[in-house]
Amino acid sequence: MNSTLLEGARKNYDGDQYFFILNMSSKTLSSQAVTLPGLSGLSRLDVFGEGRELNFANGQLTDQFDPWEMHVYHADLAGFGILPAAGGEVSGSVGAPAVPEPSCV
Repeated sequence: MNSTLLEGARKNYDGDQYFFILNMSSKTLSSQAVTLPGLSGLSRLDVFGEGRELNFANGQLTDQFDPWEMHVYHADLAGFGILPAAGGEVSGSVGAPAVPEPSCV
């Protein structure tokens, strides 16, 4: 399938990362590889509101998208020691480059 049919956005909230990936077509997209940058150290991601988790390796996950379906992937970065817990400070964040948006391959 043509993975250019997927659109993605990344949002931070309360120390966690949320990735919104939307199938912008009327086609079912099976076995779609989705790259989510900046999450080294994680091996699984929660699919928010769906009661399931997906394997996550080398910055990628694989999922199926029904027509017009959106999945929201949730990464609890503070819980994995990647970001500080709520109220903590991130050193060196001033002037740091922006984190890239997710992409689909």
